[in-house]
Amino acid sequence: MFRVAILAFAVALSALSTFAAAEDVAVNFTITSDHPTQLITVSWVAPRTNELHVTGTIPPGERLQQNTFAGHEFQIVAPADGRFPAINKRFVVRSAGGRTVHLTVPDRSRIRVECYRRGAHDSNPAARPIRIDVHPKWSPLGAARFLDLVQTSFFDGVALSRSVRGFLTQFGIASTEEQRERWRNKTIKDDPPAGIGFRAGTLSFAGSGVDSRSHEVFVVMPECGAGQLEAFGTNVWETPFGELADQDSLREARTPAASPRALPRVASLLHLAPCR
Repeated sequence: MFRVAILAFAVALSALSTFAAAEDVAVNFTITSDHPTQLITVSWVAPRTNELHVTGTIPPGERLQQNTFAGHEFQIVAPADGRFPAINKRFVVRSAGGRTVHLTVPDRSRIRVECYRRGAHDSNPAARPIRIDVHPKWSPLGAARFLDLVQTSFFDGVALSRSVRGFLTQFGIASTEEQRERWRNKTIKDDPPAGIGFRAGTLSFAGSGVDSRSHEVFVVMPECGAGQLEAFGTNVWETPFGELADQDSLREARTPAASPRALPRVASLLHLAPCR
């Protein structure tokens, strides 16, 4: 047992000396997690053996500070959760001239979602796509909830139920009683403001009070006045989580319905395609 203890100490000492034997430029770096749901594991990669030594974990939305030396390699890992792909990447810490290095993961800042708008008499519902870019950094909990709704097909057959020219278009009332019951009381906490202003095409959850966001979403319409744009966000539940990706999508979202029977409907929000 004594020999085993000595061997373990020798291995640990060897690893420590290898860690310090790299470039002698000390670097302090901070990793910020923008992942809304998963714990991120950070590991130091031993230079010669390629072995991983866990140096810390980062809960969603938190930060981890690390002190190391320039030239050292680290690995960041997080499992997939159905909304975001798995993270498994390595990076080498570079000297920043004495400054603190800041890293943000995931490094993909947006996720593209596509849906198809159709009227009651359309023969080809896939002809008019609406493209949405979801930005987890803007509203982590809001983005995660929207993608949850996408993954569970909540928006299939959902009508653009309210459209006011120069103001907003709203949707999110489930087309089936089963979906309405499933999500009725599943509210999420409010996200703190991230300094993202409202403009034409911005998406946010509607709400009725503190921590009331659930499944109803609105899109800001063109010709919305400056005063109203400034008013958006004064309610604590109004934090942007995404935006329409292009002018064609904005035109589709603003097209008024001829009558309640002919309400345009979101036929599918199933195509999650991470932006490259």
